[in-house]
Amino acid sequence: MIRIPRLLLAVAASLPFIHHSLEAQDSGPLIDKLVQKGILSDQEAEDLRVDLVKDFQNSSAGKINISSPVTELKLYGDGRLRYQYDDQQPQNASAANVTQRSRFRYRLRLNADFRLTNNFFGGVQLETGQASDSANETVQPAYTDSAIFISRVFLGANISDWGTLVLGKQKNPFYTTDLIWDADISPYGVTESIAFDKLFSSGGTSGEVASGGYSKDGKTPVAYTSGGTEGSNWGGFKLSLVAGQFVYDTNNSEAAFDGDAKNDAFHFVTQLVASYEFNSKTSVTFAPGFMIYNAADVGGDGVNIIAANNETPFTGATGRVDRDNDGIADFTVDPVTGSLIVLTGDVSGETRELAIITAPGEIKFPIGSLNGRFYWDFAYNTSGRERYEDVYGFGMLLPSVGAADELVLTAQRSYTDQDALAWLTGLEIGAGKGQGAWTLFANYRETGLAAVDPNLNDSDFALGRLNSRGFKFGATYGISDAVSVALTGFVTYNLDDRLSDQFSLANRNAVNTVQFDVNFKF
Repeated sequence: MIRIPRLLLAVAASLPFIHHSLEAQDSGPLIDKLVQKGILSDQEAEDLRVDLVKDFQNSSAGKINISSPVTELKLYGDGRLRYQYDDQQPQNASAANVTQRSRFRYRLRLNADFRLTNNFFGGVQLETGQASDSANETVQPAYTDSAIFISRVFLGANISDWGTLVLGKQKNPFYTTDLIWDADISPYGVTESIAFDKLFSSGGTSGEVASGGYSKDGKTPVAYTSGGTEGSNWGGFKLSLVAGQFVYDTNNSEAAFDGDAKNDAFHFVTQLVASYEFNSKTSVTFAPGFMIYNAADVGGDGVNIIAANNETPFTGATGRVDRDNDGIADFTVDPVTGSLIVLTGDVSGETRELAIITAPGEIKFPIGSLNGRFYWDFAYNTSGRERYEDVYGFGMLLPSVGAADELVLTAQRSYTDQDALAWLTGLEIGAGKGQGAWTLFANYRETGLAAVDPNLNDSDFALGRLNSRGFKFGATYGISDAVSVALTGFVTYNLDDRLSDQFSLANRNAVNTVQFDVNFKF
């Protein structure tokens, strides 16, 4: 007879701690079980229900109301405190000076992901920094505060267990590396993903379809849960198709300055992601794809060039001009020296001649008790020559004055296949997750002048510039499950030093960068 009162005391003592979850998950089943076991009478059970409701409504949790269509809400975020040093040497060999810079920077991101009734889902992200490829804020004088910007707002639908549709400004849905896509960029448009191994599986799968995007390491294909291949007759093989139709910019259709300035800019990407898992630590993934743009300006209104919001924007890039289209760079004569001065101007038609084949992949494997990963990426612009010559203006003849004061036309550096090619290869080794976990990585890459979209590539490597090659390497260590430190270095130099220092996308001979980060998540 003593055991029942003790149990009642235990239940009563625990109610203040569990009433929040009881209200959220319906306390009815637990109270019914207590009645069924004879611990509570029907009247005591009813009184307890009333008390729970009153207690919950008077608590801070009871003051938070979530609209009825929301079936799940996840609030989370992360922050980063960074010290960054970089030095830059100009492309022009005659300029021996090196620019050095030290900055203290920080980043904050706040996320809200939600699931709605009828298989809809969505999310919102707020972050510091307006640059599309960086949420960093540099410490300003006298502790000036930072603004917060909307970096994501999207709505998606699980069409079935094998298909997902997402609309809005969203997390990058593609399997990729920072050779082509900076990890901070959230494109705006429509994406579709189809998991063929689920579509053509006889048994179907359990669980819900992922809401799109890659995992923290940037490598998990979209549209797959972490639950393996239950119900699938494809074994460890997975195959998905991911496609995106993005709005890159909207322009003035009445503009008379340039044909491209009248066109809205669109960006289309399609990728096939294939992976095979041998066991929990060994797998291979290959994800060939293709991206293409229409001919349009980015950040132009037909009269002005409005800089895109990223670290090293292309919209305001300066290049040689040939307004009369005679194949000769426009020039003027210096009235004092009589020498010829080649004219430069803002480059228009930024999205023209970009039709890029991509082929990232990785092999995961164990190294004793450690996790190893060999990864790569590849990009080839099939319109590289046209972009090099027509968009950037490096196909023009350069005028100069000869020994007999005659006009001499000299061919510039000619186009090579290297200009249309970008590639990366790297190795990563790590141990565990959370507190005490560590990771080491290193990769080497080359990025040709006409290989990738300069408004999408990594803003840290060579500070976003093209015609670059070099190494990125780093280490991370988990101080706790929520706090980690990271040290990252970049040693980069140019692929070809015969380019003009006036072209802002390739005006550095060398760029070296060091970043020390303290990261935390909540």
